[in-house]
Amino acid sequence: MKPKRTIQTIGMLALVLAFASVALAGAEKTLTCCGQAFADGREYALHQIAQHGAPGCAECGVVFSSEQEKARHMIEHHGAAGCKKCGVLFKNEGEAREHEKTHAPEKN
Repeated sequence: MKPKRTIQTIGMLALVLAFASVALAGAEKTLTCCGQAFADGREYALHQIAQHGAPGCAECGVVFSSEQEKARHMIEHHGAAGCKKCGVLFKNEGEAREHEKTHAPEKN
């Protein structure tokens, strides 16, 4: 079941993306949330992940628009065991490979 996107979540992701574009342009900007000021985009993203349930990587602070994008990131960049087609994470590579077979077209 897909998590429901709320206006707050969509707005929060838009703020993270806006901050990233400002940071890339070299401008200094401070974002605030929950009474805290964040001058560092990574710290702001980590706050959004931990406090507001944004799908993101706690290891590097990247925020994603979906859990599937997060899972693919975890597989590609952090060596997590997961399905490369749908992004579902598993406890080990064996479970992930067995799951991937469910995506293969059926042979008659």
